[in-house]
Amino acid sequence: MNWKTTIPLVLILSCVFLVNLSQHIASGLPIHVDAWIEVSLADAITKQRSIPSTEPFSHTKLNDPIGNPVFQAAFSELTGLNLLHGATLLPALLNTILALLLYAVSMQLFNNKHTALAVAGFTPLILSQITMLGPFYLVNLCFGMVLVLLYFWFILRQEFGLAMLTFIAIGVTHRSTMVFALIATVLYFLFNKKLWNKLLYLGMMVVLSIIVFGAISGYGLLLSILREFMMFGKSWPYFQYINMLGSLFLALLALGLYLIILNEPKARRFLVPLLGFMALDMFLYWSWRGFFLVYRRLISFIFLLTPFFVGYAVAAVAARFKRYSYLVLVLLLIVLMPLAIKQNIRAITPLQVYITNEEHELFTNFGKANPGVAVLTDHLEAYALPYYNLTPISLSPGHGVNSSFYNEVGLCYMAGDLDCIAGFLNRTGFSYLYVGRNISRAYLKPTYTAAGKTIYWFNKSIYQKIYNTE
Repeated sequence: MNWKTTIPLVLILSCVFLVNLSQHIASGLPIHVDAWIEVSLADAITKQRSIPSTEPFSHTKLNDPIGNPVFQAAFSELTGLNLLHGATLLPALLNTILALLLYAVSMQLFNNKHTALAVAGFTPLILSQITMLGPFYLVNLCFGMVLVLLYFWFILRQEFGLAMLTFIAIGVTHRSTMVFALIATVLYFLFNKKLWNKLLYLGMMVVLSIIVFGAISGYGLLLSILREFMMFGKSWPYFQYINMLGSLFLALLALGLYLIILNEPKARRFLVPLLGFMALDMFLYWSWRGFFLVYRRLISFIFLLTPFFVGYAVAAVAARFKRYSYLVLVLLLIVLMPLAIKQNIRAITPLQVYITNEEHELFTNFGKANPGVAVLTDHLEAYALPYYNLTPISLSPGHGVNSSFYNEVGLCYMAGDLDCIAGFLNRTGFSYLYVGRNISRAYLKPTYTAAGKTIYWFNKSIYQKIYNTE
């Protein structure tokens, strides 16, 4: 790798890292409730020094893949950073690794450094949105995307042993990504006669995916999906790939697809069938019903493929200038990469920060003073409470956060009926309530206030006097 490749690649990686980091530093806390779920699980792993059998925020059986929280816990231990600092740094780091892997996979597909640079430069086109959690968010899909690109790199190099190990890592990290990797493998083998003598490997992949899926999710879920023939119901396009990508990049994608079909036999056998399959699945969701991949995951994987086609088109345009192709490529990246970054930031706006800095201060101090106590709160805060050494009791529906308690008190909360919530506190013996606003009730006393936020203590004796109950 000479300086003409090294310097632009380092600049691209630095840009991807800094742009992503700037968005997370702005909040200083995990963005989106799903990121808090993984932080809470990582915190449980750190405290227990083992993988928990139950979720710390619901105390029900752990059903989610554990790869993400295990990595976060290990990263925290190795770097000395606490989990919240890690949650700020890791998305930027993982996006940088994504860019590097896009470069590496492109070298295998196109064997052209300029094309690989262009593909890496359009890493920001792997868009994220609040209804489609992509690599901007510290969620399982983010780790899955990194691993699946690594898996593709091994497959293209025909290093099947390492590919198998990576596939197992994908399986314990993100189920939908495992299905995506399996689809990509089947299509690549199908359209590549040279690999037909490796069908035993493909069969092993199918069997392994069933074993991993069943071991993580339970064979009941697997059988229910098989009974439905891997079909999912019709889904309206509540977010649009075309609108999010923009007409310019959509045109470049179409150009890249056309040129790859004409000029790149290896990429034509790998990328084109996979993109076609994803596009067909998306069309079926809109017109009837899709299959294999849940709609929002499907869109995320299409975005993961987008930089290959856009980058190839840009590199092909630059190559037309022959002697000045390198200079033209650099100029095109200087012009187009900021536009891709703008699309990326626009897609994630507004940032979904569910624990504010004020709440962080409140829960930190209250958890230190009252370790392990139960606090009734909205499910968006409930996911975070285990990190603060508090036990959450959810007032609203969510990811199984004590759903049995929600059945008792959820309707009270949804109706804004504090007296009904107090009746639940009286019956169960729980004492603390946080709803993010000031409350005026004789039986609810401010017990801890920080940064303008208050946790209330339920005075059972006053409540029973008022309502003549015991």
